[in-house]
Amino acid sequence: MAAAPGCADTGPSAAERLLEVDRRWISTNRTLLAWLETLRPALGGATDIAGSIQTRLEALFPLMDELCRATCPWCPEPCCIVTRVWFDFRDLLFFHLIAAPIPPGPVWRESKTPCRYLSAHGCRLPRLLRPWACSQYLCATQRRLLAKTKGEVRVMALDAEITEIALMRFAMEEAVQETLKH
Repeated sequence: MAAAPGCADTGPSAAERLLEVDRRWISTNRTLLAWLETLRPALGGATDIAGSIQTRLEALFPLMDELCRATCPWCPEPCCIVTRVWFDFRDLLFFHLIAAPIPPGPVWRESKTPCRYLSAHGCRLPRLLRPWACSQYLCATQRRLLAKTKGEVRVMALDAEITEIALMRFAMEEAVQETLKH
């Protein structure tokens, strides 16, 4: 839209910019899904890895939920407000390979704003559909609580499981890349 005579062109409004971000998100995910669907018969290995990741993540969620319920409501600087995270390519690949519904938009749409999925009661996204950065993160308070209530060995076991899932995410991506080579 052109500026009125004598007025500076301010560009798109904040609402228009946010709508454009969401349009691009939807377009990108439709493209990725169409691309993966053309490869689906050859993606067995990647799909199997994604299924294993899902199983392992779901096993962690009760503990992560317990830790969040015990710490997040009283946190003076909630990570959902002060930390900038995003869905990475492996997140999107994972969602598509397990045929999960895709979140309606990216986590952040404007700088210096809290996560769009943050509500008064925590994250509105199901755990499985959160960015890996959120799924795997334990703050210092949660780590101390876990060590105090379940022991340091449980903290080390959780760290090991999170590391293993992270490696599986890379293996899933590599399996897709290998499929493309053939």
